[in-house]
Amino acid sequence: MDYLIDGNNVMHALAAVGVDADRAELTRLLAGFAATGGRVHVVYDGPASQERSAAGAGGPVRVTYSGKRTADELMEEIIATDTAPRRLNVVSTDYRIRRAARKRRCRIVTSEEFAATLHRAGKAKAPRRDEPAEKQSGLGGEATRKWLKEFGYQ
Repeated sequence: MDYLIDGNNVMHALAAVGVDADRAELTRLLAGFAATGGRVHVVYDGPASQERSAAGAGGPVRVTYSGKRTADELMEEIIATDTAPRRLNVVSTDYRIRRAARKRRCRIVTSEEFAATLHRAGKAKAPRRDEPAEKQSGLGGEATRKWLKEFGYQ
């Protein structure tokens, strides 16, 4: 499945669940999400900025800036010209975007639903803080030799 994402909407929704994400951080989160399959295209308001390079050329996340138009206008255009709109998941809370997506029979996901999904996925990958450091990074050389000797491997 492909995802067309209203970046500003999702950043706002992430803030509501306690994740302070700028554009670069959202791109990183989306790259992790894209690794599960599908293509991700995120649209932001305004002129192109340096965050564009955070996605990397040919990376899993395509980042587009609306320039002098609004992100809503650009997203409507993308939805209208998509060749397989039923495969497109449109992530936005804006009525205008959702109406355009409904018209083309795209799947609609609210920014809040999507932010919750990203938040859960990010928590699942984070190491548990109450575990000992050895469990997060592995044993050191001396401790490894001790256990190998204990079990008869040295």
